[in-house]
Amino acid sequence: MRGEFCSLLIVCCGALPAQTPWLRVAGGSPGAQMGRAVAFAGDLDRDGYADLALGLPQLGPTTAPWRGEVVVVSGRDGVVLRTYTGSAAGDRFGMALVSLGDVDNDGFPDLAVGAPYDDVPGQDAGTVSLWSGRSGSLLRVFSTALPGENFGGELGNAGDVDRDGADDLVVGCPFSDVGGRDSGTAYVFSARTGQLLHRWTGAAQDRLHGFAVAGVGDLDGDGSADVAVSAYEMFVGGRGTVEVRSGRDGRVLHSWRGDQLSDLFGHDVAGAGDVDGDGVGDVVVGIFGQGTTQPSAGAMRVHSGRSGQVLASFAGFTSFDRFGASVAGVGDTDGDGRAEWVVGSLFSNYAVLFDGATRQPRTVLRGTGFFGSVVSGGQDATGDGRPDLVVGSWKDSGAAAEAGAAQVFSGQTVPLQRDVPGFAAVAGGQQVLSLEAGAANSGRVYLILGSASGTRPGTPVLGGIVPLVFDAYTSFTLGYPNMAPLVASLGTLDAQGKAVAAFRLPAGLAGLAGLRLDHAALLAPQTSTLDFVSNPVPLLLR
Repeated sequence: MRGEFCSLLIVCCGALPAQTPWLRVAGGSPGAQMGRAVAFAGDLDRDGYADLALGLPQLGPTTAPWRGEVVVVSGRDGVVLRTYTGSAAGDRFGMALVSLGDVDNDGFPDLAVGAPYDDVPGQDAGTVSLWSGRSGSLLRVFSTALPGENFGGELGNAGDVDRDGADDLVVGCPFSDVGGRDSGTAYVFSARTGQLLHRWTGAAQDRLHGFAVAGVGDLDGDGSADVAVSAYEMFVGGRGTVEVRSGRDGRVLHSWRGDQLSDLFGHDVAGAGDVDGDGVGDVVVGIFGQGTTQPSAGAMRVHSGRSGQVLASFAGFTSFDRFGASVAGVGDTDGDGRAEWVVGSLFSNYAVLFDGATRQPRTVLRGTGFFGSVVSGGQDATGDGRPDLVVGSWKDSGAAAEAGAAQVFSGQTVPLQRDVPGFAAVAGGQQVLSLEAGAANSGRVYLILGSASGTRPGTPVLGGIVPLVFDAYTSFTLGYPNMAPLVASLGTLDAQGKAVAAFRLPAGLAGLAGLRLDHAALLAPQTSTLDFVSNPVPLLLR
């Protein structure tokens, strides 16, 4: 009976809706491994869309191989906003990275980047550098100066541990020898002052304490954010342990352990957000090696941050998926008060977005090149007011062998979607806009409007807000629907509540390069109130 139930789950999950990516960014150099680390970086260019930080730890010229690089790209259209580069060959700068919020109080979120093989403090000692989101300047360098520790290989936003109003940094060093060979150590630093706040060391050699680290919020209500740290135990049976420690005094609040040897419980760990609606954040754990249903299928588990009890568990679909390779909280994507989370596999190229209310899979995302081996979430890159998620595939070879890639997906199904983020103005082209308003709206009249002035604060219309700044282009699309360059912008939804429009531009208009447009759809109101407005969809003419 149990086997039949598991098979039914696999069939049902295989039939879950898949999504097309909102944005895909690919590495351009062979072996660069873009997407080895991914994170939302906040809205650095102030265009209303969260931007992305992407690690390329093996990028470097022939004179400095594997120096590493981090690019920050626009969440709106993928244009590179900023580039950070490692200092020397072999640093693997960008192996890990995390947005720390506004550390220096200038109104922009800042970014921490790990270079675990940086030799400046000592051979393979490693460093973490903190970079300004406003200017791109270096704010601070963290290091323990212990040779071979690979400091900076695992990073997490610890939350505000020292209660100074800024998020802090947790660094995992699983191969640290402080407590014995490969005992592992986790460090918590004040991001604002650089002060060491906590150091937690593995209980014995080979524990690999600090294999995964994450801030999980203030679980015990004492005003200090708390931190989860895993001990992978790969060399001593591989059962694995995750401890949640108090940010205030370091005591253990929760300790969870794998069910059996080789579970590799704690391959990744993250704050899941408030899944059960009790006002306290919960914790999601990746169980990389679990084979209860099928060999090495992997699994995930969500634990209550309040009681520690298991709230949800789910196994990988097939043998050797290694589901649980990556986990991340996404946030409340559907506005129901329950947080969603995402879990990725290593070998089978999928990630699953879980629904906080049902605690079951909502959407399966698929790709290639170790797609799902790295996931992150929690910020709005699609402009719909809901948090989204980003998935890395560092072995993706679409642009070049193992150049890598990262893709952004909406946390919910956005009504208006695009096929491409933009095209070259001189060459001409088109962006297809697909509107899906649902079968309940079949037969209703739709209108797509545009703006060349951005999306915020938007334009009030009949009690609603159209997410476009009204300008001359808006006036044109309102007064002359279905006229080039925006065709099929006015019409009637089909029986499934769908419609397709397009922005088309002939070749030879090089003078439009650099123009950014946004489009959004609305339905003709059935009463005196505007009851349906889509998300905005951006277009960049390069």
